[in-house]
Amino acid sequence: MSAELIPKAMIALLPVIVLIVVLYRLDSHRLLGTHFILRMFLMGGVIAVVCSFVNAFAIDSLGLEFSRYSRYLAPLIEETLKASVLVYLFRTHRIGFLIDAGILGFTIGAGFSFVENLFYLHMAHDAHYGVWAVRGFGTAIMHGGATALFAIIAEAMTERHLKLNPLLYVPGLIVAFLVHSIFNHFPVSPILSTAVTLLILP
Repeated sequence: MSAELIPKAMIALLPVIVLIVVLYRLDSHRLLGTHFILRMFLMGGVIAVVCSFVNAFAIDSLGLEFSRYSRYLAPLIEETLKASVLVYLFRTHRIGFLIDAGILGFTIGAGFSFVENLFYLHMAHDAHYGVWAVRGFGTAIMHGGATALFAIIAEAMTERHLKLNPLLYVPGLIVAFLVHSIFNHFPVSPILSTAVTLLILP
């Protein structure tokens, strides 16, 4: 890694890592082990790799222009796949409290954005520092925040239901999709999108 790329990588990759640590420290019960958090982070990265293939296949198959795809279909696919991991955790009783749901949701989204930003660092390493600030403080926080919102809403709606009702996961998925889609609707003003993300999602 070149000396010039190191600060860009830190800007693009560190913000979500710091937020995961902060959220973990805020949980006074510490019911989630460090290794479990790390596995969920890695799972988010695996989902990012899967989505890269799914998105490429969908764009080629459907013939949609990239801007329209990124505003509507990509958010739906990515948020659904991220949410699927959380649904599994809910059904296997690995999530018991709202704070746990929020931490795990953000961690999965952070892992997703971490791998996604690694890809962009490789493909566009000569991009301006502003690009990495937007990706690190905007796109990455959006991914973590959207998945955390799904997790919190899903936990709130399913905690008193012993039987599986898939419809109870739909409101959280809609919110995650809307956050992601709205963020992707402002490519001409990424700084504004980043600022709004930092103000609202935390």
